[in-house]
Amino acid sequence: MNEEVRYGLDQIRKHLILTQDHLTSGSCPACIKEKHLPALQAYAEETLPMVRDRELRRFLIKLRDFAIAMRRKLGDLI
Repeated sequence: MNEEVRYGLDQIRKHLILTQDHLTSGSCPACIKEKHLPALQAYAEETLPMVRDRELRRFLIKLRDFAIAMRRKLGDLI
């Protein structure tokens, strides 16, 4: 796994942790909508072309699609 893929996956991990923290604590729902979901979508889209492993690609596609769906549901994306 190259350095760019590791970086992308590390950023995804961080944003997932922060999203979970915000959801469980009830703090800063705007952060989820305006920062973490767009970041998850962006890092998944950016990392996906560099990944060859099918399982990891499948995960990134699902994560991207989930972030897009949630952004639409929250009114952050048309």
